[in-house]
Amino acid sequence: MRRTPLVALVVALLASACTSGTDTSTTVSTSTTTTAPPTTTTTVPWERSLTDDELFVALIWNLHQPLVPVNDDGFFSEPWVRAHAVHDYLGLARRVEASPEIQVTFNLTPTLLIQLEALANGTRDVFWELTETSAGELADDERAFVEERFFETGPNSAARFPRLAELAGLDELSDQDLTDLQILWNLSWVDPALADEPPLADIVARGRDFTEADKRTVLDEHERIIGEVLDAFRKLWDSGQVELTTSPLASPILPLVADTGLARVGDPDAVTIEFSEIYDAIEQVDRGVVEAERILGRSPVGMWPAGGAVTQLVMSLFSQQGISWVASGERALSPALGLGSGTFARDSSGAVIAAESLYRPWAADLFRNPDVAMFFGDARLEDLVERGYGRVPAGVAAGDLVRRLESIADEAGPGSVVTLVVDELLRYDGDGTDRIETMYRALSRSDRITTVTPSRYLETFGNEIEGLDEVVAASAEASSFTPWIGEAVEASAWSYLARTRQAVAAAGDPADALGLILYAEAGDWLRHYATTPSAQTDAAFRDLLADVYESLDREGPGFLSVPLVPATPATPSRVPGAAVAVTIDNDIDDQEWDGATVYDVSGSLIDRLHVATTDADLLVRVDFTREVLGDDSVGFALYLGAPGATTRATSLDGQAVGFATDVVVEWQGRDPVAVTGPTPLPPADSEDRLISPTESLEAGFDGTAIEFAIPLATLGDLRPGDDVYLRAVGTEAFGEPRPVEPTAGPARITLTGTTSAEPIIDIVDPRNDDHGPGDYTQPVGEASLDLRGLQIATDSQDLIATFDFHDSFTASPPTLDLYVDVDPGSGTGRRLLLPGRNAALGDQDGWELAVSIDPGRRSLFTVSGDGLVESRPTLSVSTVASEGTMTVRIPLRLIGEGDPAVWGYAAAVLVFDDLGLDRIGDVIVEPDEIRFGGAPEGTANHSPIIDLAWPGAQEEILSAYEPSPAEPRSADDVALIDLLLAQ
Repeated sequence: MRRTPLVALVVALLASACTSGTDTSTTVSTSTTTTAPPTTTTTVPWERSLTDDELFVALIWNLHQPLVPVNDDGFFSEPWVRAHAVHDYLGLARRVEASPEIQVTFNLTPTLLIQLEALANGTRDVFWELTETSAGELADDERAFVEERFFETGPNSAARFPRLAELAGLDELSDQDLTDLQILWNLSWVDPALADEPPLADIVARGRDFTEADKRTVLDEHERIIGEVLDAFRKLWDSGQVELTTSPLASPILPLVADTGLARVGDPDAVTIEFSEIYDAIEQVDRGVVEAERILGRSPVGMWPAGGAVTQLVMSLFSQQGISWVASGERALSPALGLGSGTFARDSSGAVIAAESLYRPWAADLFRNPDVAMFFGDARLEDLVERGYGRVPAGVAAGDLVRRLESIADEAGPGSVVTLVVDELLRYDGDGTDRIETMYRALSRSDRITTVTPSRYLETFGNEIEGLDEVVAASAEASSFTPWIGEAVEASAWSYLARTRQAVAAAGDPADALGLILYAEAGDWLRHYATTPSAQTDAAFRDLLADVYESLDREGPGFLSVPLVPATPATPSRVPGAAVAVTIDNDIDDQEWDGATVYDVSGSLIDRLHVATTDADLLVRVDFTREVLGDDSVGFALYLGAPGATTRATSLDGQAVGFATDVVVEWQGRDPVAVTGPTPLPPADSEDRLISPTESLEAGFDGTAIEFAIPLATLGDLRPGDDVYLRAVGTEAFGEPRPVEPTAGPARITLTGTTSAEPIIDIVDPRNDDHGPGDYTQPVGEASLDLRGLQIATDSQDLIATFDFHDSFTASPPTLDLYVDVDPGSGTGRRLLLPGRNAALGDQDGWELAVSIDPGRRSLFTVSGDGLVESRPTLSVSTVASEGTMTVRIPLRLIGEGDPAVWGYAAAVLVFDDLGLDRIGDVIVEPDEIRFGGAPEGTANHSPIIDLAWPGAQEEILSAYEPSPAEPRSADDVALIDLLLAQ
């Protein structure tokens, strides 16, 4: 079996990362780590004694990068550790050093440290290699790589380097163009503060017509910066201004490694498989600490577990390795305090109501082991610092943060500490450097705020920390582990991991195989299946597991050849149109198939493939290249893959079909109106390639084409939005099977429809009213967010809401809000809609539950007393982007008892903006690429709702408010909307 690039790196790391004892050598690096001498001073601000009349802020920068594959030539296959080293890491260290009043913490994950060390010791990446090669000497495939990938430039690069836009607009790049692109990619990732200094300043100023000498200068500067990163962090740690911490070795979701059954603590509906490897959890913590100590020169006493994932058991593992404090988030604290799932309740201004409970550390009472202090981050402030201030001027953002912190000082009491765990990759519309500097200045100038490291805080107040009764299994991202487990595809990935781990255990846990397993347990592998699944990452994960078997001198089992993420589908020659109404008969009517998805196959036997769905059936039509009536030597096998399929990924003759398939449908020319199946397939590692069809499908044949209907029920438990993949293998003249077709990739059909339940609400929304109150102007991108209608129904388990749009939202997915008032007209519940919406229900209505769905988050909001709580349960969201529909299923148990038919509903469409204060696009005076224009001058209470689900005109509803420059605080300050009620 071929050794994969990722595994080559992992094996190279085993000498260090997979030994927790005395041997600390590594085959990635060859130099010896040295520690800078400590800085001694008696006047630095962070050495003064702390008093309990201050508000303390523990700012923790989480610096992390997943393990990057290495190719056969020894180059990192991706450049992102280098890119962020020269753009972020040294700059982050220097900006702290330049702010002597500030004290912060940096969490450096072991995989990041290992790769930084390797880069400092001479390991290069593919982008470096292709930059060093002169444009005229690049091979064709290398030239194509540069032309495609070297436009993946650093933040704000378009404004700094206009030449990039010029190059992007060229149809063909000359050698000089390519040289410029090579250098501009590398320049764009350098911290602007460093790029504006010699020796790069002159190159930046010229901006084009670069030389090979310029290239050498830029790469030498990259090398210099990378070489300073680790020493800069060590120096700051030794000075006392900074505390360095680390994470478990591969950044796994540690509670799930210990026991996947913990997933159901916060998510009772989670789909899980059994995986319980406490020994691995111990090794992850142990080896993470060992690697950090080896590279940094001394052992950290603080830790950020990946995802802020904690439970009582893993806290003991931290304690046993000398960890004295751990950071997590408020979503992990709230269930431990009996406050339920989700965030702490917040008032209308976003302030935490139970401030005295969140803004303090708690102790994990570990009985036989020393207690471990726990700091819990404020989710709202973290989100603001990471992304919510992205489009706000630096001074405004810093002022708002300080204002919020000083307000906390008024509420939380003396000696309180606000914890902020933020990502270093700030999601801002510029480089973000000025924002960091401005934030540091604002924090240092406040006479009520003192920044501290957690260890410094514990030195003074450690004896005053109250213990938790139990650390509940939860994460900082959700009061559960839903980002990493809970859905069918994630369960399949965990199953692959579990079966491979069992093989290693059966072999006695040999070192190489165990080391590979530890890296396979990384949370990034499992998370990718739920967020941005890619066939490439899926293949890398399965290849890593396959190489575990190779290290055991065993052939990888067949299941590892079955992809969990299908290959990129072929592009249809015709996309779906209107709904089809096909009558299966021997008169194949082109008009009946006008609304189908069509794939041009152009093979020797199969010419075209038509696919469509009804509520009950998958309809398939196969057009042949010639008349086949009377030719009993031809035939085809149609392989189908639906969600949950894991049997095999090859045809019966051994050809890869590009997706997991459980069943096959067959047709033979000798019986031209008979189609058999779907017939179950044997497993991938079965030697039996014979099947026995027992079922026949309704079919029609006219000599040059055949049409048939496959009941959807025979393909599994399918829902709207699910994808079904198809690929055919034809046979001619009783000969060898032809290649799988379409050859460009599998055909794909997305199931449409909503639900068979009778709708409670079924409205038609007016056409062309996606303009808010009517005077808003479209963004420059002119994204259409025009609702066609809203349908709300229910079955025995779920409330089901389907948003239907006039147009596809493939390029610009919206944010969708749904509000439920369980007792309309009673005057209970919350009148104001979610934060930032600037709209409210009438004075006799109030919602108890709301759901907000955007491309990166599925949030459920509930009203708790005077506050609002956000949680992230597993919500089923079925999206058919090409059809412009999105169906959301909300478990009725989350809403409570009552009759959905008498509830009231409200729904709204907003622009998604990852850099917005509430992840929604504000409406500004003049539109930009994302945001609508037309906002009244000087107002802060106009609504960003673009389309209100309403059967009549929305303009008057959204316009009925008194413009004000003040942020709205009550329902009287914003537009009022009526509920949708069942007729």
